[in-house]
Amino acid sequence: MAEEAASYTEEQLNEKKVVELKALCKEKGLKSGGKKSDLITRLLDPENEEHKKKKAKPKKAKKPKKKSGAANDDKSGDAKAAKKKKKKPKKKANAANDDK
Repeated sequence: MAEEAASYTEEQLNEKKVVELKALCKEKGLKSGGKKSDLITRLLDPENEEHKKKKAKPKKAKKPKKKSGAANDDKSGDAKAAKKKKKKPKKKANAANDDK
């Protein structure tokens, strides 16, 4: 499949399977999703900007988390931790009846 998509005619592309068309689109840096007819259209006109994959935007850097301790005036993190500790495991209904 190292052949150039531009060397294919529409009829030749129609004979190919969708998986093969998707591989050709990926090689060309084109969007590889959609119907067979969409893939063929992209391969026949690869210079069209609408067919090209959008480049991923760089992720923003995460802010460092505040450390808990004496220096931290915000105690909301401590309150959340305390709530988590208060949760008790559910008792089985049969276990309570066995004691009677």
